[in-house]
Amino acid sequence: MKKALSILLIFCFIFIGTSCSKHVTDTSTVYWVPNGMVYHISENCSTLSRSKTILNGTPESAKSAKKLRLCSVCGNGYIDDTN
Repeated sequence: MKKALSILLIFCFIFIGTSCSKHVTDTSTVYWVPNGMVYHISENCSTLSRSKTILNGTPESAKSAKKLRLCSVCGNGYIDDTN
């Protein structure tokens, strides 16, 4: 499995010229709820489906609101490039 993933990443880098990873940057829009502990890449994340209030902003504003990590559901596969 690890070998297949390595081959895929090498393929992407060589033939596409970029990494296959998705990144969260300082200018990305992220979403969070007032009483939650994480921030989300997608406002349509299944873990937000029952939330009445969904806030949005930059990763910096989410972290200022004490949302210190990326959701493991919608953020799976993302690399957080924010400070």
